[in-house]
Amino acid sequence: MDFADFGRYTTLAVVLGGVLIGLSIAMGSTILPITIATFIIVLIFYLRTRVTEVMQDEIIYKMTQKAGKLAVYITAPGFSVAGLVLVSLKRWLPPLLVTSGYFLSFTAIVLAFIYVLCYIYYSNKHGSEW
Repeated sequence: MDFADFGRYTTLAVVLGGVLIGLSIAMGSTILPITIATFIIVLIFYLRTRVTEVMQDEIIYKMTQKAGKLAVYITAPGFSVAGLVLVSLKRWLPPLLVTSGYFLSFTAIVLAFIYVLCYIYYSNKHGSEW
C-alpha cells in the first residue's frame, strides 16, 4: 500500500469511528466509545505498518535538514532577544507585554533544549558521537 492509500484508509477509519462513537454516546454507552477508539487507533497503527516507504532523494533530505536547523537557529535567538527586550523594559510596558517577554524567553529555552535532546538521540541512533 502506498502513502496515498494509507491517507484514504485512515481518513475513512477516523470518520467511521467518529460516527460510531457519536452514536454510541447518544445511546448512553460508556464502554463502547472507548472500545471503538481503541480499535481505530490499533487499526491505524496496523495500516501504517503496511505502507511501503518511498525512498527519498538525498538532496531533499539534506535540504529539509538544513531548513529545520535554520528555523531553530533563527527562531530561538529571536525569541530570546525579543523576550529580553520586553522583560528589561518592564517599567514602561504593560504587564501583559512583560508576561509575553517571559513566555518568549521560556519558549526559546525549551526550543533549544528540545533541539539538543533530538540531536543527542539521533546522533546516538546513527552511531556518531555528539
